[in-house]
Amino acid sequence: MQLHSVTTTQCYDIDSGEFMRKRTIQAACGVVATVSGLLAGLATMATAQAAPALPAVTIACNDVAGLVAAITAANGVGPSTIDLAPNCTYILTAVNNTPLFQGANGLPVVRKTVVLVGSNTTIERSSGANFRILEVAGASGNPASLTLQGVTVSGGHTSGLIGNAARGGCLLATYTGLTPTDSTLTLQSSAAEDCTAVAGGGIYAGSRASLALSSSSVKNNDAVDGGGIDVDSSASATIGHSFVNDNSAGRGGGLRNNGDTTFSSSTVAGDSALISGGGIYNAGDLFFGASFALQNRSAVGGGIFATGSADTHITASRLQFNIALIRGGGLDNNGDAFLVNSFIIVNTAPFGGGVFESPSGFIAVVNSLIA
Repeated sequence: MQLHSVTTTQCYDIDSGEFMRKRTIQAACGVVATVSGLLAGLATMATAQAAPALPAVTIACNDVAGLVAAITAANGVGPSTIDLAPNCTYILTAVNNTPLFQGANGLPVVRKTVVLVGSNTTIERSSGANFRILEVAGASGNPASLTLQGVTVSGGHTSGLIGNAARGGCLLATYTGLTPTDSTLTLQSSAAEDCTAVAGGGIYAGSRASLALSSSSVKNNDAVDGGGIDVDSSASATIGHSFVNDNSAGRGGGLRNNGDTTFSSSTVAGDSALISGGGIYNAGDLFFGASFALQNRSAVGGGIFATGSADTHITASRLQFNIALIRGGGLDNNGDAFLVNSFIIVNTAPFGGGVFESPSGFIAVVNSLIA
């Protein structure tokens, strides 16, 4: 028997040629109608979800205008992969935008999702004007994401002295507006180098930002705080299989962490800080695992400096050849520290050549060597 709805309350029996008014049949009609409506709705949703993303755009070598247009288009219509020319340098010679309180940028602010794909490709500031290279900023509850693959950003210089205008010489991840909004910055086989800022010479991970580095480097950058990388108190960073080297700052030559940072299978080396934390300045939660802190230098905490509020976990790692001019050649700990299966050796300082433990600090040492 097949039932076809002819009114809102009746079904027609094709076999008998009669209308059927039983409540059970009326209910069946309602179910049929409801299911039909649901199926139509699902089909509409599937059609919307299946809408193709903006196709990849290829930008010719040093076609800065084309790159600007591609990022602008991605901000308007959705996710976009932008293929850059291999073995090429894109030279930025002028400010593209200066958002209120954010400082000047050489390229459009990323507001949605952008993936820049290169191969030995560089985006470089070459100008008398000061500006960072790129900013990714969520806004009004709409998250934003920027990924660099095989791309080096270089030569950025922040244009301001306070707030976000002074943060992130190469790259800034933050949000704008009154609504806290997530932003994501990812570097894959990429680099941030030769940049300058007040905070985060190379990279600043600001409020609600997530930073991820894999097989990448942050080097030769300079700042007052966080010469290479600066992680805000409400931000997180995951640094894996990467190098943070030859950066300089007042605090945190390689990295200043106020948030939640995982530093794994990576190296912080050759960094320097005028005051504290030649390699790393930690005022948040830091996991330093299967990693190296080598040949860093500072007045206090040549390798790592941990404040009274810090939680520092050092596991299967080595702090070696670091120098402090006053105390804590390898580690200067003022908070809670845990040293597991690790080596702090051949470091130098007048007080606490390996580790300086302040009266306010706590350290647990398990199966480790301090010498």
